[in-house]
Amino acid sequence: MSYYDIIKADSVNNYYLFSLEEIDALKKRLTVENRKALKNDLEDLFSWPLESVTTKTRLPPSGDPHDYVSLATYYWPDEQSGDGLPYIRRDGFVNTGGLKQYDKDKFKRLAYLVYHGALLFLLIEEPRYSELIERHLYNWFIDPCTRMKAHLNYGQFIPGVTEGRAEGIIDYSANFAYALNMLFLLDKKQLLGDELHSGLVMWHKEFRSWLLSSPIGKAEVTAKNNHGTFYDLALCLIGQFLEIEESFNIETFVRMRIEMQIAADASLPLETARTKSMSYSFMALKGFLEIAKLMRPKGIYLFPQLKSCVDWLYQSAIVHKVGWTYEQVAPFDAGIYVLFREMVSSAYPGEYHDIADYLDVEKIHNRVLRYLFL
Repeated sequence: MSYYDIIKADSVNNYYLFSLEEIDALKKRLTVENRKALKNDLEDLFSWPLESVTTKTRLPPSGDPHDYVSLATYYWPDEQSGDGLPYIRRDGFVNTGGLKQYDKDKFKRLAYLVYHGALLFLLIEEPRYSELIERHLYNWFIDPCTRMKAHLNYGQFIPGVTEGRAEGIIDYSANFAYALNMLFLLDKKQLLGDELHSGLVMWHKEFRSWLLSSPIGKAEVTAKNNHGTFYDLALCLIGQFLEIEESFNIETFVRMRIEMQIAADASLPLETARTKSMSYSFMALKGFLEIAKLMRPKGIYLFPQLKSCVDWLYQSAIVHKVGWTYEQVAPFDAGIYVLFREMVSSAYPGEYHDIADYLDVEKIHNRVLRYLFL
């Protein structure tokens, strides 16, 4: 089983938002053995075929194969109706039937390949990694015959209900946004080709405009749970790549995101109500911490407002695991604790290093995280 198969159901919780300083430090401390293991374990990336939105077997309502389309993740045919319509929600249970017919799984694979290919290039500096990601990026975003149009109008559609939803933006914001951050790091080190960079800039300028002005983009701004946070994160990372200074109002963010999502007892009730409560709680807090990380160099400090929630998740999900009384219907890989430790120990120096004491290393199936952080 490849690492992609291990993490694909919860990929957002397996991606780390690296800074240039962290990449440089990691490059210095990565052992020869771990460097070799990292290369060997990710060698299968070179066998992955080029993929495109144009290869989907079911077209969107527009009839244009260049338009991205994905099926709502947790929606299934209604067995009580003759034609299965309208689809009904089964939270936490992924309708895998839509993965092969549409574009979401292909987009997730692209993000995985670009994220890890860029990481390997930054750490090992072998040109073949650059060539690998350039081929895939050109095919998905730039080649006129295969490119994806810069919108998500048909993301997370529900048969019998709607042709597309604001929730579809998460297909990018909690997915390819992490790959884009790696491309930003490559660009800062002058390791991203000019032609590829220009094509990606053009695509993301158009996509950013759609996020800010389309009815679907405007609807996602008002999302009360992790969707709203990751919309903000995506805009921050796109702005970073485009070298656009996004306006960020700390009072609005605290009011609309932090105060709306974090309860008086420091929990995340909109996430603990889900059937994959632990996965979504880590994801929601992760998004907050990553925005705080991006804002810190700008003199905006959000970590103090997040400290109580970090303590809550640290105590209830890691120190006292039996105290996690909420539903979690899907497996939860222990590697996510490793990523969490890196984030919070960086945000709050001198704290949370003991998370490693609670880890069962043998239960970390995503060994990439072990190579990088243990």
